[in-house]
Amino acid sequence: MSRDYPIISNDLEIQNVYEDIRAQGTSHKLAEMLAMKRGPSLSTDTRFRADLSDDPFDGVPEQFKLAYAAKAKKAGINPTGKHYNGLLARFPGDPEALVSDRSDIRRVAEKRGLGVECGPVKTKMREAPPDEEPYRVAPDIVEREVNRRIKEAGEKPTPTEHAELTAKTTDRLSGD
Repeated sequence: MSRDYPIISNDLEIQNVYEDIRAQGTSHKLAEMLAMKRGPSLSTDTRFRADLSDDPFDGVPEQFKLAYAAKAKKAGINPTGKHYNGLLARFPGDPEALVSDRSDIRRVAEKRGLGVECGPVKTKMREAPPDEEPYRVAPDIVEREVNRRIKEAGEKPTPTEHAELTAKTTDRLSGD
């Protein structure tokens, strides 16, 4: 057989079938599906739900299931026919993480700026907005560090020296 085709399988019989099909002018994807005896993946909501348990909180530890269901009902969401997807949750038991189909996953992921690539559902991660103000460490932390340094030095600084030490410590602890 010719080696002009990509290797799709380590099984020589499958590879030979693939190459025979390609030699007849068939596209790579179709030849691969035929040689591997795999049809195209189905990406319907029916297929999506077929793999899910009847328990909306399948995979959630038993001690949390009732609490999660109560949170959903309090938020006006009926968990029946839905599935809790912890990867979409902002917090444990997040009612918005109860999804019934691919469009629910897409809606929640896009709303939260999550990048998702799960079968036919694909969303891009939202870029974080740049910080408008540079990070500055909290004044009480700076004061604690300045006092520690003064204590180590064993001398009381002048007001000017204290202000300079405070400014330098703020810059150092803020990553400047």
